[in-house]
Amino acid sequence: MAAFCNSLNHCIRSVAMKLGFKFLAILMVCLLFSAIMFSINDLVDQRQELATQVNREMANQYVSEQQVLAPFALIPIVQTCDAPPQNLTMQTVCEKRTRWVSVAAQEATWNNDFQVDDTTLKRGIYHAMLFRNQLAYQAQYDLSSINVSAQEHIDWAQAQWVWLVSDQRGVNQAPTLDVNGQKHTMRLVLQTHPRIEGAYYAANMSTPTHSTVKIQLQAALSGTSQLDLLPLAATQIHMQSPWSHPKFVGSNLPESRQVQDQGFKAAWNSAFMNESNQAYLQQCLNSKDCKISLHSAEQIWQSAAIAVFQPVNAYTLTDRAIKYALLFVLMVFGTFGLFEVLKDLRVHPVQYGLVGAALAVFYLLLLSLSEHLGFTLAYVIAASACVLLIACYVASVLHSWLRASVLSALLLSLYGVLYFLLHTSEWTLILGSSLVFAALAAIMLLTRKLDWYALEQRHVSRKPFAPETDDT
Repeated sequence: MAAFCNSLNHCIRSVAMKLGFKFLAILMVCLLFSAIMFSINDLVDQRQELATQVNREMANQYVSEQQVLAPFALIPIVQTCDAPPQNLTMQTVCEKRTRWVSVAAQEATWNNDFQVDDTTLKRGIYHAMLFRNQLAYQAQYDLSSINVSAQEHIDWAQAQWVWLVSDQRGVNQAPTLDVNGQKHTMRLVLQTHPRIEGAYYAANMSTPTHSTVKIQLQAALSGTSQLDLLPLAATQIHMQSPWSHPKFVGSNLPESRQVQDQGFKAAWNSAFMNESNQAYLQQCLNSKDCKISLHSAEQIWQSAAIAVFQPVNAYTLTDRAIKYALLFVLMVFGTFGLFEVLKDLRVHPVQYGLVGAALAVFYLLLLSLSEHLGFTLAYVIAASACVLLIACYVASVLHSWLRASVLSALLLSLYGVLYFLLHTSEWTLILGSSLVFAALAAIMLLTRKLDWYALEQRHVSRKPFAPETDDT
């Protein structure tokens, strides 16, 4: 009898060690799965970086992001003679000097009709977001505010209405400028200006007959990535668009906005933004070494800006999906464990690993197919293929199509919930935590009457042995 008990204890310890080794093997499978998912996540980042690089190259070849400065009057004031020293009677030496001033609008309205096109710029499987903006700028100026001393005069022959655009390739046709009812076509000036860096649009100013001047600027321009509007003094900006995914950026957010599925409306009216730009403009004109430029490396201009992008693209959605990959594999492996415990089945760690590999392949299929077919169709194909593959394999492993159907239904439910989570960022946390709670509750309910200590005895009973006899 003592020999029998010793053999029984030895068998129980052996089975316990085997269960421990199996648990460690499954843990190693989970760690290997995590390493594979990290590699797939790196691949997603590489593909997204490649798409960004291609978009940047297309923008450089076609038209880049746009910065648009509100039109202003650039007026030269010529000083003809220096005043003689008080203690000298010699003749005044005449020396021609020129200083430049800008005249800010007393009040201005800047209306923008913003359109987004994601079908025009394409290269292979990649495409860039292109925007088109129809702008209408109305302003009133008071030219009597220009301070001119007795030794100075305004050179109206060199005075200009100036409009700056960072990338002139995006201006599809010459802008028109209406000055007190007289229409002018603004020309693109490529020659170097003493106070402006690069090319600009200009229209000549004639000697004003009235101190108050009203202008209306009509222009259409296109660009990629982002549109920055740089207002000058006393400017109200309005923008409307059928685009339903605006991203407001820049140094000043809209004072009011309405974003709906049919599009958005936004308005800016920041006194700080307007006055800051006008102050910098005049400060630059007062400095001998400064030229007005929209390409400065420093963040000088205050802007009202909108970025053009797809808020949810295939790469961001795939990246979000990968974050739930470990939860998926734990639920599937947990289902395998329940079948082993409740139905007295045996699943080898290698079989766990093969099912985990099938779950990992889903994300590769999703990434590759979404670049060509769109995310939704790619998701349906990848999920269906992986569920079908796992169902056919698990039916043999679990010795039942019914059990395989249960696991397939669980996978389909998980993929359905995941798709919903990917498209509802506001509910992601609460839905994810609810899913974990439901899975834990199901495991606890199914195993609430299970005698875990009896599992060792169950494994022992599978391996009958012949007890040693006592010769005494």
